Amino acid sequence: FLTRVAANSISLSETLFVEGKAYLATGINGRELQDMVLADFIPLKDVTKEASSLKTYMFLAIILNLSLAITISLFLSGQFMRPITGLHEATVALGKRNFRYRMEVLDLDELGYLSMTFNRVMEGLGELEVARIVQESLFPGNRFKAGNYDVFGGSHVMTSLGGDYYDFYKENEHECWFLIGDVSGKGIAAAILMAMIRSLFRSELKNSDENTGDLLTNINDLVVSDIYEGKFITSIAAYVNSQTGKMYFTNAGHVPFLVYKAKQNEIIEFEADNLPVGIMENVK
Repeated sequence: FLTRVAANSISLSETLFVEGKAYLATGINGRELQDMVLADFIPLKDVTKEASSLKTYMFLAIILNLSLAITISLFLSGQFMRPITGLHEATVALGKRNFRYRMEVLDLDELGYLSMTFNRVMEGLGELEVARIVQESLFPGNRFKAGNYDVFGGSHVMTSLGGDYYDFYKENEHECWFLIGDVSGKGIAAAILMAMIRSLFRSELKNSDENTGDLLTNINDLVVSDIYEGKFITSIAAYVNSQTGKMYFTNAGHVPFLVYKAKQNEIIEFEADNLPVGIMENVK
């Protein structure tokens, strides 16, 4: 082996057997020290043992790195998917009109600010929902009895809050009042103005006798100075006496008032002959 090393300019490695034992022999010819050979003989079992240990260490290192990578991936995906899942749940809650739902603000990053914005929106929608419920409670119902007359009413708004309104007030067994109104615009402003008109309608009946024109005049005088700019209320006020069969009404800028005569199978339209409530002062 040493002779072969001396005859080569590169290092040699071989497995040698000495007295029945295997050795890993490694040698290199000397460069600066002429006629010298540097060689080493290591028992092969020691090399195999060391290589086996290195394989075990490498395997454990690979397993550790994979576990660490999987753990980090799961952590990062959880950090990212958690707010996404929250957004999905929030969308479902919004679709079900569950305005009490609030998103968890996990951090002050983009998703955190989005969560806070969504919570403020849900809070506002919740307040609108309460306002809608309150507004619906102001309606008198949808079926009434006035002497020998059956009265039906209903309102179907296009948005959560609207300015459409009708009211019924039974003065006694035979006398009753009706009010149909539509506030210009929609939303909270229209709903507030509608509630104001309802209150004035109830309070001003005692000053109107049977005169529906006086009733709307009094309401107009009370609201025209306080009404929001650009707002007005088209309305129809009607008084009915079921005992005498008389009906008086005033149309203030509303759609035509329809009267159906069953015997003649005829519908009569009464167009508006007055300005809407809230347009200007001193309107009769």
